[in-house]
Amino acid sequence: MAADFEVQRVNTAIAPRIPTTVPGYANIVWRARLLIVALAVVAAAVGFATASIMTKVYSARATVLPPRDNSPPGASFSAISLLGSLALGSGGTMAVPGLPPMSSSIASNQDVFLAVLRSRSMRDDVLNAFKETWGPHVESLIVSVDANVSLRPLISLVVEATDPKLAADLANLYFGRMDAMMEKFSHQSLERQQRRFAAQLEQAAQEVQRAEQSLLTFQSQNRVVPSVAGGGANAAGGGQAASAVDAGRSVNLRSAIMGLELQRELLRMKYTEEHPQMREINKQIAEMKKQYAQNLFGSAMELPPVGSGARGSKHEFFVPVEKSTEIQFEFQKLVRNLQIQEGFLTAAIHGLQQIKYGGGTSYPRVEILDPAVPPKDSIRPRIGMITLAATVAGLVLGGLLSFVLEYFRLLKASQRSRRQARGLVVGGDAAKPVSP
Repeated sequence: MAADFEVQRVNTAIAPRIPTTVPGYANIVWRARLLIVALAVVAAAVGFATASIMTKVYSARATVLPPRDNSPPGASFSAISLLGSLALGSGGTMAVPGLPPMSSSIASNQDVFLAVLRSRSMRDDVLNAFKETWGPHVESLIVSVDANVSLRPLISLVVEATDPKLAADLANLYFGRMDAMMEKFSHQSLERQQRRFAAQLEQAAQEVQRAEQSLLTFQSQNRVVPSVAGGGANAAGGGQAASAVDAGRSVNLRSAIMGLELQRELLRMKYTEEHPQMREINKQIAEMKKQYAQNLFGSAMELPPVGSGARGSKHEFFVPVEKSTEIQFEFQKLVRNLQIQEGFLTAAIHGLQQIKYGGGTSYPRVEILDPAVPPKDSIRPRIGMITLAATVAGLVLGGLLSFVLEYFRLLKASQRSRRQARGLVVGGDAAKPVSP
């Protein structure tokens, strides 16, 4: 038991101990300096050789200045604006349902340019053009194509390729193809507008014809005479001119009375009879009826029979007061429908004429500000940075390896000392000191 305890005490005393102070670490590194320098030199040589044989990448940049967004509107914008500004009745405007408000475009020209440059269709179009001159494997020579607005308001296209001329030609061709694509999209939009206006013109012509027929039928059935401004004022002959003027005044007064009565019926939904506005309307109606009665000079006239087979005389037709509001409503509805259909017809004609004579919609043109030129130096690989990184990696690896080797050296020395100590203890010479 004493011998075993003595062997354990000796093993503990001679166990390998790595220094835990900075001078101790520095001493270990200094002793392995040749190994560390050798590893750094080897790593630098390997990094330099690897960087030298890597494929070189060249970068070319082309920039364009996008046009301003306040370009003149196209045919569809002008036609819809014309349609939306048609007057109805006395000073009213027609709002076309379902049409968005006429405001500035949602996407700016800069956004459109970026979307086209980053599209797959643009890339395929450019690659197909380059395959004719650079071969079918030209795509493998292109590293990246990036469109950005880092130099606002310019749009930059940065192309990275393994050939300097390919990078420059690719950047320039992108903008050339984009101009052709924008023109193509503009022509397609123009053709769609033309087909839409033509279909609208045909449909609007039919609707106008039906609206006119409905209005004439209603006037014939209900004896509704439209308002005639200054009717007959230019007629020739003294007596005929005076009678025509009187007839025109009577018709205008009658239309004005019916319009005020219609307005009064609508106001009754909101106001009472004692409201100032209702009183004013009643006053105007009473005054106009008085003037109308004076123009009629009495009761209704007897009219001669119409047609050869007609018998008896006819009296002037008056719409009953209780039915005047309903008839006026229906008459104004038909007139309004006719004006709406005429508005659509006018808008379609205006749109077609603008497409024909004005060239239709204009598209933003691509104007290259700085074309790309073949670069002289490559951007990758960076031989200096790769060599420096490999050298630093070699130094770090050499330092770590020096600590590992020091540990194994101490471990080997401690094992040798344990064997010597175990032999001395077993031989009975335990009192003799043991040195590690």
